Amino acid sequence: MAIDFGKVQFDTSNPEPRCPCVLLLDVSGSMSGAPINELNAGLHAFKEGLSDEVAKSRVEVAIITFGPVDVKQDFVSGMQFDPPLLQPEGDTPMGAAINLA
Repeated sequence: MAIDFGKVQFDTSNPEPRCPCVLLLDVSGSMSGAPINELNAGLHAFKEGLSDEVAKSRVEVAIITFGPVDVKQDFVSGMQFDPPLLQPEGDTPMGAAINLA
């Protein structure tokens, strides 16, 4: 499948070079309990890491989960990133999530 990048629009008020970051996260049923809690805590730690002024203006973050495959967060700037609360469900279709990313 070809992607038409000619239609992609960047926020022109931010002249900084961009660094796309896609987080592929396992939220399958096997992540119940402590693992999903640690994953959610890790997302908040990642957000704190984006508190640097340069990172906030350069990093663009997207989240794709698998279990099932879903785009939980389309690309947003580090300033706009707000980690979702993830819940475990389904199986582990990692290959499909990688292909989507």
